[in-house]
Amino acid sequence: MPSSPGYCPKCDKRFTTIYNLNAHIKLHRRPAEMACPVDDCKERFQTKRNMEIHMKTHDVQHAPYKCMYQDCGKYYYSANALNSHYRIHQHKEEELRCQWGTCNKLFDQPCRLRAHMRSHTGDKPYSCLFE
Repeated sequence: MPSSPGYCPKCDKRFTTIYNLNAHIKLHRRPAEMACPVDDCKERFQTKRNMEIHMKTHDVQHAPYKCMYQDCGKYYYSANALNSHYRIHQHKEEELRCQWGTCNKLFDQPCRLRAHMRSHTGDKPYSCLFE
């Protein structure tokens, strides 16, 4: 059975199996009960692990990777995260921002924006080949 990627319609995360996609989608249904304890941060999380990962973003003193683009200066804990961030600078912001209604969500790659747009249009380019 050929595997075709599936994208989460909420966050555009990609999955290679429908099982993993469905398990992930269930996370979006779980209430985000854990609030970030940092003042002025309104982020909420469904899992302790996600909150622990997020908490590192508030501790920029110890993040070893800094974006070198002028007027940016964001810090990251891994070279992969920094390289992913650099993609934002490779495109004009309007090329990466969802223009659908009041959505205004920003993406790091045009392909992720295209996948996200399917959540608005209902377009389903992948079909199940299993009968």
